[in-house]
Amino acid sequence: MGEDVVTVVADDLGHHDFLEMADGTLATVDFDVRPLDGLDVAGDQLVEHYPDGTSRVVWSAWDCLTPEIAEDYIRSPLGVDWTHVNGIWYDEANDDWYFSFYTFEEIRKLHNGTTEWVLGGDHNEFSINGGSFGPQHAPQWDGDGIWLFDNDSNSNHSRVQRSMFSRTDGHAA
Repeated sequence: MGEDVVTVVADDLGHHDFLEMADGTLATVDFDVRPLDGLDVAGDQLVEHYPDGTSRVVWSAWDCLTPEIAEDYIRSPLGVDWTHVNGIWYDEANDDWYFSFYTFEEIRKLHNGTTEWVLGGDHNEFSINGGSFGPQHAPQWDGDGIWLFDNDSNSNHSRVQRSMFSRTDGHAA
């Protein structure tokens, strides 16, 4: 039988996704709940848990996005679920993070905490052949494009979708 080698206890605000980095650090998506206009609003944050037992917040949605709360956003015991990050992927070679935002139906690429581009949703910077996607999960960058699991809110089926795009012409294929 195998044995439990590493146990990291993320606080009770962790949800949806995590990944292990090459040095053994675990990155988790955690809620970041803050008051806004009389409501508790749950944004998301990325927390790195290091092998020595310490951790730090690497990124918070509150630092780079402006909350716009819609009536149809999910309500939870924590409050209004504003960003609902449900997938992360890390490109170690370029130090880039990719976030899947369920609520916004978009994928964002961030470098040093700054949004480099947005694919999908209301802030889309590309045209996407084959139509839109969302809400989606599990983005995976393969060097030429992004694979994602699309719940396709426009039909009653889910699909795996790959979007390829060029930074020079802003076109996703």
